[in-house]
Amino acid sequence: MSNGQLKTSCPACNTVFVVTDGQLKIADGLVRCGSCLNVFNAAKHAVAENNVQPEPPLQAEVSEPLISPINPEQPTSNGSPQNSTPENDVDQVLIPSHIEEGAITQTLRITETPVELNSESLSPTKKSQPANWLYMIAVGFFTVLLVVQLFWFKQDKWQQSSLLRPVYATVYELQNKALPHNSRLDLITNQQMIIQPHEEFLDAIRISLLLENTASFRQPFPTLRLVFSDIKGRPVAQRTLSPKQYIDPTLFPQALMPVSQPIQIQLDMMTPGRRAVSYQVILLPATPKSG
Repeated sequence: MSNGQLKTSCPACNTVFVVTDGQLKIADGLVRCGSCLNVFNAAKHAVAENNVQPEPPLQAEVSEPLISPINPEQPTSNGSPQNSTPENDVDQVLIPSHIEEGAITQTLRITETPVELNSESLSPTKKSQPANWLYMIAVGFFTVLLVVQLFWFKQDKWQQSSLLRPVYATVYELQNKALPHNSRLDLITNQQMIIQPHEEFLDAIRISLLLENTASFRQPFPTLRLVFSDIKGRPVAQRTLSPKQYIDPTLFPQALMPVSQPIQIQLDMMTPGRRAVSYQVILLPATPKSG
């Protein structure tokens, strides 16, 4: 095209524009499409005269100039701002007015060389993978260790649970040990306690107890502690008896109390003296608790 004008086509939307040489010099040959806002080199996408379609250019449809001078607001000699030419078809390049023309040229230059990405920077660091595995192994180890410690220190309580008791049974079986029986001292009641002089020995007494296991399972006989106190409540005598000392092994070979069956127990001991005016029986575990 003559008269210092060039017809160019947007490579993105194929819209044809008319660009002047002055506009190309301002933006170093770069223009922006007013339809799709794509920035491209007008000279590289120039349209030959014989390839132009008969459709009229989009000059009439653009309401404002698409490329404006660098200082569009600079006043003229008569004090009025310069008006942009209405025939401009390319959208204005968004460049601040205070930048010099040389800086504009350098800013709008687009390199054609594609940016090469470093594949090593995009790939995950291989050295971090072993560290992650070691961290996961350490967390798993300490978690298992914590669970084992809880099972060990809470075994007196947790092995009474019907849910956890099979687990403890397996652990004890691996250690070739017998799992302790369930024990609930609070479910063993003493229904009566009678103290009488011994029929055969002068300085002895006979104590009769009636124990009953109200639990839903058999449990070991408790250890009995007899405490005698004076008038001020101070203990003057006491005796502790294990199950082996007061039960008949022929009747209870496993030393387990049956369920809901009262058991009569008789104990013979020396008289605690005249100072003993009150007495009580305390039920203790058959074996000392571990831990």
